[in-house]
Amino acid sequence: MAAGKAEAEDLGSLLARIDKRQRALGLSDRAVSTLAGLSPSYMRGLRRQFETGAQEDVRRESLAGLSRAMNTSVEWLLTGEGEEESLTDAPVPRPRAPGLEVFGTVAAGNWKDHGFREDPLNADIVPFDPRYHIEHQYALEVRGISINRVADDGDILICLDLGRSRTEARPGDLVVAERKRDGAYELSARRMRITPDGLVLAHDSTDPAFADPKHPQYQAPTRINSPGDEEIRILARVISIYRPL
Repeated sequence: MAAGKAEAEDLGSLLARIDKRQRALGLSDRAVSTLAGLSPSYMRGLRRQFETGAQEDVRRESLAGLSRAMNTSVEWLLTGEGEEESLTDAPVPRPRAPGLEVFGTVAAGNWKDHGFREDPLNADIVPFDPRYHIEHQYALEVRGISINRVADDGDILICLDLGRSRTEARPGDLVVAERKRDGAYELSARRMRITPDGLVLAHDSTDPAFADPKHPQYQAPTRINSPGDEEIRILARVISIYRPL
């Protein structure tokens, strides 16, 4: 066994005990991960390891955080032996409210050296859309005016991840798209439309730079599946918009 780690010989049993504590406390995977001081997606990654069989050792530090978050002991999580519930008088921590962290920004024309990744932008928690599972959603902040017909600069897009929810985007949807060109990436919100040229990702703006083809700085819609060196991924559907006060 590696120093500072716990062998994940039976990750299924570990997850079953975690599930039991979650049900008892009413905590989601995201809440447990956050309360344990880990990445908000930690529990989702642990479950994915089990599902794919790509199991790794679980660090003792991670187990200690999980045990604190669920008011139990590392020993019980690992073996099922000992007291399931901690005898401490300290209150069980709770998340401030069920919600989403803002993981990043969408900005047309803002090219970066990395693609989309789930790095919390700030500690704000914004409301999730109750029509869909919270674990299938994330939030992104709008930068700029490329979609100002529906969302202004500073608004928060509540996004339904297509992969997690196993859904598809359809023409007319406002979507989150990642474009890759020459090693640079752009993450933007676009309106998916059908045109005579095929399926495109269009801006939804009143600004002439996005709306008027005659404007000297006009940014044309992006064709999906068009030949060329650009790679396009549709990551999510925008299901609601939150405007901070």
